[in-house]
Amino acid sequence: MINPISSRFKLIMGFKMQKAIKILLHPLAIALFCGCVSSDKITLNDLNTLKTDSKIIRLRDRAPLQFNEFINELSNVDVLVIGELHENKNHKAAEILLIETLATIKNLDVAFEMISSEKQPLIDKAYADTIPPENLLSAINWDKSWSVSHYGDIVKSAYKSANLKAANLSKNEINTIFAGAEPIKGDVSTTKGVKDKIKEGIELSHGKMDDKTLAAFIQIQQYKDRRMADVLNRANNSALLIAGSLHTFKDVGVPLHLIDFKTKKRVKVLILGSDDYEQGAIDSTKADYIWNFK
Repeated sequence: MINPISSRFKLIMGFKMQKAIKILLHPLAIALFCGCVSSDKITLNDLNTLKTDSKIIRLRDRAPLQFNEFINELSNVDVLVIGELHENKNHKAAEILLIETLATIKNLDVAFEMISSEKQPLIDKAYADTIPPENLLSAINWDKSWSVSHYGDIVKSAYKSANLKAANLSKNEINTIFAGAEPIKGDVSTTKGVKDKIKEGIELSHGKMDDKTLAAFIQIQQYKDRRMADVLNRANNSALLIAGSLHTFKDVGVPLHLIDFKTKKRVKVLILGSDDYEQGAIDSTKADYIWNFK
């Protein structure tokens, strides 16, 4: 039986932290670090233009979809997993557009890799105290290792239009895993093939490292994916996850953990595109949709 991870980990691996933990808060594949970094404010015109000046592809048959057609397909989806390149302005606009559109047609939970789970009580208190969106980041002690100028707008949109959910490990949990934690178990999410893909991504982005440190990096990636999957699986409403792309691919990340949870929810994966992806590099084995931008 697959169980969600908790804040307690058995210390059995017996090695100490070798690398700074901040680096783990970003995607592990080198291509996922690329993209247009921008803190520009998203305007209503940006959102309207995005509907016509971008292309959404359904990957199973390579069919192009208009934005409204895409939303219609998503109306029957229980969990939408969105893979982004961090701090890409187009991705920021797409995420805000999706949150605000989907929230008009169904009750929606929006989970973020950028918010660690121990902050959920602060989020719940913000709702209970009717904290205005402009004061939210202060109320939840936003982790400034994630750009406030970029993610602030997305998180405020989710808080205002939907139900904001924290979905990442805490730094204490990450430290515990680095110190040595029992590997998580799974039928499809923790196979050697999956771990090899994560290893490849880590080595592409961070270079070669000793075996113990590499094993810790892989474990943290897997624990993070399991936590995000658990939040999505337990959601009472339709759910949307925003996370770095490697966390979201169907062959390596959160979707595999949802399979191991034996979820009955209908899950789809959307990858937000970039010039950094080679033509055809994202196919139906990795995602259900890709959204490319001009």
